[in-house]
Order: sequence, then C-alpha cells, then structure tokens
Amino acid sequence: MLLLLIAAVAAYMNDSASSNASTTSAASADSAESGKASTSKAATAAAGKSGSSTKSTSAPSTSSSAVSISGASNASSSTAWIPVKKVRGVNLGSLFVFEPWMAGTSWKTLGCDGYDSEWQCIEAVGLDKVQAGFENHWNTFYNATDFTAMASVGLNLVRIPLGFWTVDALIGDDYFPTGSWKYVKQVVGWAKDAGLYVILDLHGAPGSQTTAQAFTGHTVDTAGFFTTDNFQRAVDCLTNWTTEVHTNDIFSTVVMLQVVNEPLQDTSKTGTMLSEFYPNALKAVRDAEAALGISCDDSSYACLGVQYMDKAWGGGDPTTDIDTTNHVVFDDHGYAQWIATEQSRSGYLDYLCTTTRSTDMSPIIVGEWSLSAMEDQNDEFKLDSDGATAFYQQFAAAQLLSAEKGVGWIFWSWKTELGDPRWSYQEAVAATFFPTDLDTI
Repeated sequence: MLLLLIAAVAAYMNDSASSNASTTSAASADSAESGKASTSKAATAAAGKSGSSTKSTSAPSTSSSAVSISGASNASSSTAWIPVKKVRGVNLGSLFVFEPWMAGTSWKTLGCDGYDSEWQCIEAVGLDKVQAGFENHWNTFYNATDFTAMASVGLNLVRIPLGFWTVDALIGDDYFPTGSWKYVKQVVGWAKDAGLYVILDLHGAPGSQTTAQAFTGHTVDTAGFFTTDNFQRAVDCLTNWTTEVHTNDIFSTVVMLQVVNEPLQDTSKTGTMLSEFYPNALKAVRDAEAALGISCDDSSYACLGVQYMDKAWGGGDPTTDIDTTNHVVFDDHGYAQWIATEQSRSGYLDYLCTTTRSTDMSPIIVGEWSLSAMEDQNDEFKLDSDGATAFYQQFAAAQLLSAEKGVGWIFWSWKTELGDPRWSYQEAVAATFFPTDLDTI
C-alpha cells in the first residue's frame, strides 16, 4: 500500500511540475514572508498540538554516487561535496540549544520549568544550580545507538544546532552554560562512527538573531544580533569551529558550517548583515583554513561548505556580497503547514506538488521541515482520524520528492519528548510514515 501511495504522489508531482513550470520563486518568497512567525517551530508545535594536524578528507563508507555541492553561478567551479546521492538527514533539536516546547520533561528536570530559554533560566536561578543538569542533558539526550539507528533507516547526515556559547571565551557576561564543546565532540564522534556526515549550525547567535524564539538561546523582544560587535562575536565563533574541525580528526565527517539560522525576515531591521556579516563569515572560514595550509580551489576537497539561509526565507538575498562559487550552499526551511494556502490534506499535497519554493539559488538543502499539520483547524489532520496513516505517508513522500529536486533534506527532528511522530523522524518510521528504505520513494 505504501508503495502505491508513493507512486501516486510521484506521478502527481511529475504531472504538476510539467504544468506549473511558470511558478515563480518570488511567489514562494512572498508566501514564506506572509506566513511568518513564518516557519517557527515553536509556533508550529503550539498550533499543531493545540587529533591530526589537518582535517581528514576520508568519508564514511557508502555505495552511493557523489553529489556535488557547487556554486550557484558556476556549477563546475566548486568541489565541496558529500559522497551520497542525496542529503537525507535529521536535526538534533534541543540537544545543545534547548527548545522547551519539544523537550519539556528534560527542561523541567533541569530546574528551568517556567523559563523560556537558557538565558532566562540561568539569569533567574543561577548557573551553579543548573550547570550540572545541562552537562547531563548534553551527555544523555542522545547516545551512540541513536546514530546507528539513523544510519539503519537510510539517513546519511545530521545537522547539529549550536549556540555561539559552545566557545566559552565568547560568553562574557551572558547567561549561558559552559563546557559544551567536549560534548559536541562526543556527538560528532558518534555520528562519524555511524557513517554520518555533519553540519554545524549557528542556531543561537550573539544578541539573538530573531525575536521571541527559544532556539536563539535568549528570547527577546528586539533582536540584538545586528551590530558590528555581535557580528564579530559570531565570526569569532565560526573561526574557532573551523580551526577545531580541521585540527581534530574526530571532526573528519563535518562537511559544512551554517553561519546563522533563521535571522529576522525583515531586512529593514537586519542592518549590515548581508553586506558585512555574511561576507565576513565566509572570509573567516576561508582565512582559518588558509592559516592551516588548506586550499579551497577547484582541485581541493578539503575545505568546508559554508551555508546561508536562502532568499525564499525572507531575510534578504544572501548572494549580495559573497562569492557563491566558493563552496557556498543555501538552506530553505519549508514547514508546509505555515505556507500552504489551504488547511486540508488535499491543500497540503497540492501545495507541495505545484509550488517551487527553491529560488534560483543552488545548491539548496531543505534544512528544516516536519510532518506537523494544523489539526486545530481541520480534524482530518488528527493522528486518529480516518485515513491518517495513508495521508501522512503521502505527506512525507511529497516533501521528500520535492526536496530531492535539490540537494536533499534534513528533517526536524530525530527525537522529541512530544510523543508526536510528526516531529520525530524516529517515531515517524515506527508509525510507518517513512519507509525504512528511502529508495522506495
């Protein structure tokens, strides 16, 4: 039955793609902008529920063909790569940057219940009261068996959301836990041992890159990231990560750094992010590599990909002042429930099968998405409704097929404490929403 459903979705998408070639990326950007709080995971959840001297270039064993991650304006000018047919990954949400909406039990165990984010909790109760709890969470929320389980169901990459406070020296007077980097290394090591590639994502930027979001580490009314001082702190973080990745073999399967996750979608409030921070972030990574003797020319596979939110996100055109041929990759976040124009099963599938969210930017990865749906607006989205399993199988297949028109996808998230398979890839596989063999889609 699953194969028949997937075949039907694939046929529908192929037919729709042929008849909708005129769909524009501008319309996609407009829909993302107007959907705001857009694709916010917290808002979505609430609505849905009511060693070596240089980095090794050796790859995990794989029988898949290589995917080139090449620059937007010249597909042959970059050789940054991940040797898989398509990126098929999961996020490690709420591990190093807490999001209480998806891990409320752990948040309460920490002693942070009632607070919005790391900053608010530590400011109120004191770091000495919660530091040990944070370390226990970093050490236990994921373990090695999670990563072997990911590999066993066809996944090949993890995106790890991190705060700038992984670099203790950058914390200063801010209210964040310390000492997380050794646990980052542990997690990356587990991923490497399981044969999984890794993206390190600056999910929480200095000053907070958007408002009212726990994923920044500090929920604020006014985003404070968009200053020269905080841009520099973020650049210093990326420099540190680059050096660490290239000088410790445990990071040999780290293939990319994301310079900032989901900044404000109002360019009138982001200052010189596009003209100052974005080019400086790329330069910082390349300068750190050059200092280690690592080449990033056409003949090199050693340098890191550098990733930016794409234009469809609504935070401006990231290519304004960067060299897109220099191993640059783009990230699109497509939570269908916030973008689809009709809150119904058919509306979701029609949106996915007829709308091209990806802009002319390439290569592009759909770096966050889920199976969550607005069940408070339509009972047919409820997990116990008639035909729910068949719908969520179709919904998953449609999103996979759409994302794999680009480089691939990264689901949010592998695990949660919600008990909802629409947010947990692990639980979605158990619910048969995803097949264990993704090549059957």
